[in-house]
Amino acid sequence: MTGITPFQGLRGRRVGVTGGFGALGRVLIPRVLSAGAERVTVLDRHACAPNSMAGLTVTHIAADLRDADACRRLAAECDTVFHLAAVPHVGEAQSEPGEAMDVNVTGTARLMDACRGRVRQVVFASTGQVYGLAAGPRPVAEDTPPKPHTLYAATKLAAETVVGGYAGAYGMAGVIVRMANLYGAGASADTVIGRALRHAVRGEALTFTSVTPARDFVTLADAAEGLCRLAGATAGQVGALIVNLASGQATSVKEMAEQLAAIVESEGAPRPEIRVQEPPSVDPVPVLVLDPAKLRALTDWVPPTSLAQGLRAALRELSGRAMEPAST
Repeated sequence: MTGITPFQGLRGRRVGVTGGFGALGRVLIPRVLSAGAERVTVLDRHACAPNSMAGLTVTHIAADLRDADACRRLAAECDTVFHLAAVPHVGEAQSEPGEAMDVNVTGTARLMDACRGRVRQVVFASTGQVYGLAAGPRPVAEDTPPKPHTLYAATKLAAETVVGGYAGAYGMAGVIVRMANLYGAGASADTVIGRALRHAVRGEALTFTSVTPARDFVTLADAAEGLCRLAGATAGQVGALIVNLASGQATSVKEMAEQLAAIVESEGAPRPEIRVQEPPSVDPVPVLVLDPAKLRALTDWVPPTSLAQGLRAALRELSGRAMEPAST
């Protein structure tokens, strides 16, 4: 990974990853193994691993997070669990609120119950969106009282409480990682950068509902690195710890779109137009940027990849996929 100091602080660990075949898991698992993990066990409801898992030593439990027996099988194989499985986006949670609550909260409770007495550390991928309406123009620190404004953020905050409660009651390390806006070639199109990248690859105008909100953007690769480093730094802890995984840099959607348009042009394609749908939407959280000071103090590291570097890498990867022949 460009700009990332080699880290091998997971040597000898037996690692579990829920939702390991999702966008972040596909990046995290190779990084966990290169950081010295002895083996990785994945709990994911999808029946087979993606091509990116080829050649890796990965055991797969094909089951839903809400399957208590499957969670116990995972926990029996691990000393550290990265919990990524979730209904992962605002739109999905809004359209299926019962499913989002069941997976994100009940599923987390099933996992934590399976881990008690077996697993020494759970690293939970939460979201900076839990700060919600409490956010302001400055980077938000972990001691800011959360005020979620979407159902998705509310389910993640409830899951944080579950992780923290089990960690404190049963002597585990419960590392709650509130992550900034993640992006990359594998990320969902249900994100502002995900949609913009797909417009760019198709040669379309970059179209947004609004370009005024400012967010903290972090690549999937940097998020995976940060999760590994936090797992390495907190192995001996007991109880809950909340850490922001972020760059601390605010970038407006307009600034991001202009950077992406310039990159498209520099790659030899026509510069795409930037459009805003009428009427533009009004975001109740105009700025959401997370303070990475605690991350730096724990790991001596913060995400190093600039937005321009990350956008260029993601665009090239997606463009390469688009040029590949269709499988038969």
